[in-house]
Amino acid sequence: MIRVTLGADALAGTRFAISPIHTVGQLLFLFHRRPHLLAPALRRRLQAALRERDLGLVARLMRGSHGGYTPDFMTPRPRTFHADLHTELHHLATTPAERIGYDMGEFLNGSSVTGAPGVASKPDAVAILNVLGHGETHLAHTLADQLHHLWDAVLAPAWPQLRDRMEADIAQRAATITHDGYTTLINQLCPTLTWRDGGLDIDLWRDTAQPDPHHHHTTADTIVFTPSAFAPTSWFCVDAESAPHKQPVTIVYPLLPDSAPAATSAAGLAAIVGETRARILAALAAPRTTGQLAQDLHLTAGTISYHLQLLHQAGLVTRVRHARQVLYQQRPPTDEHMPPAGPPVIAAPGPLADQRD
Repeated sequence: MIRVTLGADALAGTRFAISPIHTVGQLLFLFHRRPHLLAPALRRRLQAALRERDLGLVARLMRGSHGGYTPDFMTPRPRTFHADLHTELHHLATTPAERIGYDMGEFLNGSSVTGAPGVASKPDAVAILNVLGHGETHLAHTLADQLHHLWDAVLAPAWPQLRDRMEADIAQRAATITHDGYTTLINQLCPTLTWRDGGLDIDLWRDTAQPDPHHHHTTADTIVFTPSAFAPTSWFCVDAESAPHKQPVTIVYPLLPDSAPAATSAAGLAAIVGETRARILAALAAPRTTGQLAQDLHLTAGTISYHLQLLHQAGLVTRVRHARQVLYQQRPPTDEHMPPAGPPVIAAPGPLADQRD
């Protein structure tokens, strides 16, 4: 369990951001940990880039230690809403040596925040230490160069589409804050994240039958939320109190599923499925319960349930149980070159997917 106590002005400084360097980092982490969640074409492109461009160092570090920790300095916190890749790479390359040394100690020896063990592979440790032997600045510059090569080869062509999806997601999250407040937003991002008594509880073992073996407390002055197309569940970037050059708490969360296909007009959809079901589909751009739909569309709960059953049987909506609620949402189309855009994938048991930092 990680407990993050927030300062009095923390929510005033809380913000969203879109980060290219976080996106490429999450892609690499997922490629090594859960490759089956990536579209085959994207997986092949990534494999070719890692092999042909000799990107072994960034691959070893971004796959995470045995416990899933990746060196924090490799994904500097985004400082603006639309972070620029070159600016982020510059921040990585100019990371203070003290911070690089601290993060590499966490990676090799084990995370003081999550209690996760360090790197398990001796060949990986030897290869990393060989580069680190030339100095922290050399390591940072090498990683920045390799991330840039990987970006150009794999993500640059798809970035405009990915960025558009992230902007649309943030707009929906902002609407949640407007209507229901930050507490509702935070509690919806991930089952392992809870707002309680002026702070955040991060329970990395909540989805398992095992008790959380490690407890850590830290403080924060703000939170940065950043959406991810490659996160099956939320990841938490939290510095220990002892970390030099401490950075803001960052929560990387899965994108909401896409809205209805742009090529399908509202009138055309109504002609196919009927006006009432078309209205329900349009309202399901974000997850909704039967009761919420009935209130929004001024229909009875029985009518909504009837149409939802038909839409679900036709494969047009997804249905996911969350706590005591059943949430419905549009089932978006898929693109072989992009990550799946359906509901969040259920991660394998254990804290692995939740602990990048």
